[in-house]
Amino acid sequence: MVGRSLLMICGVLLLAGGPAAAFDDVGRSERLSLARVESRQLVYGEKLSHWRDLGERTANPSLAARRPAEWAGCFAAVENLARSYGRLKEDVARRNGAGDHEVAADPAAWSVIFDDIAFLEGGCGQVYQQVSGLVAGGETRAVASGQPNSVVQRPPLGEQEQFEKWNKAVGLFDSGNYDEAISELDGLLNTPQAEPAKEKIREAQTLVATQLRRQAAGVLARKTDDPAQKKKLLEESWALLNKIIISYPEATILDKVKQNLAQIESQLAQLDPALLLRLKSGATN
Repeated sequence: MVGRSLLMICGVLLLAGGPAAAFDDVGRSERLSLARVESRQLVYGEKLSHWRDLGERTANPSLAARRPAEWAGCFAAVENLARSYGRLKEDVARRNGAGDHEVAADPAAWSVIFDDIAFLEGGCGQVYQQVSGLVAGGETRAVASGQPNSVVQRPPLGEQEQFEKWNKAVGLFDSGNYDEAISELDGLLNTPQAEPAKEKIREAQTLVATQLRRQAAGVLARKTDDPAQKKKLLEESWALLNKIIISYPEATILDKVKQNLAQIESQLAQLDPALLLRLKSGATN
């Protein structure tokens, strides 16, 4: 698994005397794949986009006050990782292009591996889900001590528990129970299986989002000349697309969904600006 391999790299670093020494060996023996680094850079670029979007959605004082204290640190960590993988990409390209010549690694660039592991092993995934719940109108979860904005603390899962949870999630995924699969996979985000779990969550969210987007398109396919009925159809379609953005932020079709949502909002702005305002403010009537 990716998470396990990252931990192995971490062990190599500690034994070899730090990032520069360990990755000098990697550079000579296998030439760290530039594609691998670019893949991680893309992951954190997309992740940063999601965190920024969620930050904007919870920027008003009432929601911002309910964000957990860890939010700012996790957001900064995502920003740092997105930038750091860019620096690592430059360093890898420079070293791989040096042929047989000795080129010293930049320890600051390679330290992103440690930061990546720390992020995956931390609780930022739960922080993101908790803040997403605020946007969706969900309740924040608290620890037993009663602290209102704390991340839920759970005892670490053993290897056997991780294995069982992964198999259960895959079974749910294969049977089409994507939301239940996502819930099980969330429990692996603070384990060495975090990376494959995140990839599976992204896949599951994309499948659900695709289904909802098709439903939204089907609603709009019901043509009508009645203005009141047209507004009702637009509102129904808007709700389906908005659900994707709030509940499935890791879906790979999110940009397309936002484009579709913007088109619907443009039509609603012409037909009934007040209705659009109520929808965007979360009003139910």
